[in-house]
Amino acid sequence: MKKFTTLSIFLFAACFLKAQDGTLDATFGNAGWATGQYLNAFSDATCIAVQTDGKIVIAGTTAIGGTTVVAMRFSAAGVLDATFGTGGIAAHNLGTQSIITCLALTSDGKIVLGGDDSQKPMLVRLNSNGSLDTSFDGDGYITFDDKLSKIVDIKILAGNKILGCAGAIDASSNSIFALFRRNSNGSADTGFGTGGFAKFDFGEQELINRIALYPDGRIIGTGVAYKATTKYDLLIARFSANGVLDNTFGTGGIVTKFFTSGNPYEQGNDVALQNDGKIIIGGRNSVNGANAFLVARFNADGTSDTGFGTSGRTFTTIGTNDEARCIAALKDGKILVAGYTTIAGNRNYALARYTSAGVLDNTFGTAGITKVASGLKSSCEEFTILPSGKILAVGYAEPTALNRFFAVARFNHSQTTDTENIEPETISAKIFPNPASGGQVNLQFNLEEKSNCSARLLDVDGKVLTEFFNENLPVGQQNGLFNLPESMSSGMYFIQILTEKGAATLPLEILK
Repeated sequence: MKKFTTLSIFLFAACFLKAQDGTLDATFGNAGWATGQYLNAFSDATCIAVQTDGKIVIAGTTAIGGTTVVAMRFSAAGVLDATFGTGGIAAHNLGTQSIITCLALTSDGKIVLGGDDSQKPMLVRLNSNGSLDTSFDGDGYITFDDKLSKIVDIKILAGNKILGCAGAIDASSNSIFALFRRNSNGSADTGFGTGGFAKFDFGEQELINRIALYPDGRIIGTGVAYKATTKYDLLIARFSANGVLDNTFGTGGIVTKFFTSGNPYEQGNDVALQNDGKIIIGGRNSVNGANAFLVARFNADGTSDTGFGTSGRTFTTIGTNDEARCIAALKDGKILVAGYTTIAGNRNYALARYTSAGVLDNTFGTAGITKVASGLKSSCEEFTILPSGKILAVGYAEPTALNRFFAVARFNHSQTTDTENIEPETISAKIFPNPASGGQVNLQFNLEEKSNCSARLLDVDGKVLTEFFNENLPVGQQNGLFNLPESMSSGMYFIQILTEKGAATLPLEILK
């Protein structure tokens, strides 16, 4: 009979001791939670980002002295970082009614916050120590009007430009979609839309909630639109990198979709792109006041992916009032969403993971769902997935009645998202000839440390056409000559280089 050594028995046992995906990671913070509060005031965190050194930045609003903009930074282990602000908390009272809804990190380590002050869009930029960055519009923050209101999402572009979306109103005070782009110093980027703004009236009352970016810079946004016949419908719109509606998507760049009858409220809260170019939406389905997680998948052209869930969508009822606030496409094709559920009158963090077919994944949490509260109640607004696969989810926690804290929870998780984007210049990436007439192209890039790397050819919708290589490469300059598929027609394509530190995407034009 085969004998087992002590080591082999340990390794065998370790396979069964591996933490279940979707469970709280007790090694983080205090039993899985990291919390902070400014001056014992009612506090809501709404957004999160992770620095390259693993430190965690969250931000939101504290109701004190009117309202105060607050950012906190924690170590990777979930302890407030004393080198940031005062004891890990940077608080700035910038106006009478300031609200923070989103944040992003620049390439040089600064922190950009988006929200509004007294119903005007507001951007704040902080130095890495939490102080206001006075190189940004002279005092560290700006407000602007142009009929816009609260900023709801921002992305950092090349050169640390800021792309964002916000609510806006038309001449009749109806709500409309709005995008904007600002230069790194805070001024309007007049190369975007009209004077730095792109506003869209789709003929209904519409609201934008979140945006995502394609490798070529195109923008896709989701939200909700009101129609007299179908009431509140999920809305998706796609734009060029310069803020023009993309007529190859939906009808004139727009898709509205209702999945249920009976005056439903169906809203997109977040959008993500899969590797195959498909679009996933997380949000809320509400019929007669009963709310459920809404997860929907659309093809690259905006049509519903009928192979997903039921006719392209999945509803998940957890408690009595459920809403998915954020969504991510995982590398293995699964989908992760997070938000909140209401149980016995109290909100709880809620997460769910779905298979690529839109069915709850029973290997996550309990039958595909995790729900947990820190103390009396809690609610999740956004999450990010670490390179290890673990989930950091941000929101609030109320350990006792009317005592609300900023909160971050970390969950065990083994699946990761697509690699984060990096600028091609950071690895000296080049394609030549470009434009090319077909046949072969040279690909050149540099590695500062050895890395598992691959390169692939994408079409304009992000669909993978072919993979050139997938191997472990040494330090230094990499050079390769690769054959292009003979079936390629004239047009724009992309070559994406994936390293352990990020994905660099380069445009490739084919002229035949």
